Amino acid sequence: MAEALLEAAFKATSYRVALGAREISVTIGGGCPSILATWFCQHGYRLGWLISAYNPGAQAISTAQNRHRDAALHRATRRLGTAWLATRAVDPAQHWPDEPGVLIGGISQTKARLLATRFGQAAIVAIGPSRRTRLIWLSSH
Repeated sequence: MAEALLEAAFKATSYRVALGAREISVTIGGGCPSILATWFCQHGYRLGWLISAYNPGAQAISTAQNRHRDAALHRATRRLGTAWLATRAVDPAQHWPDEPGVLIGGISQTKARLLATRFGQAAIVAIGPSRRTRLIWLSSH
């Protein structure tokens, strides 16, 4: 996918975070919804990272491969020993399938980058209670 198109796709995506029975939507450049900010504060986190293992390098792979990668991401996330929530990245134009992932709190940007790089991701999303949600590229963009 061309870089400009990839960036536009990331920015158009609705990142949905499962919090209890609710699904909270965040977007690149948007603020952190108050219910999600409360979750951060309850855990003492100032920042969290949205990471997926699906479709490495923004290249579509099979459903079976994606599910296997997602299970591995969940295992790696549990081993971190920090609070996390399930997520789903949704393309509002429905040109790209939904991508499950995780919102991990309480880890450094370095750890988040390493984890996402391990799964071949092009970028991660940073979200926190007192800042705008932002896209962070993992390689030169």
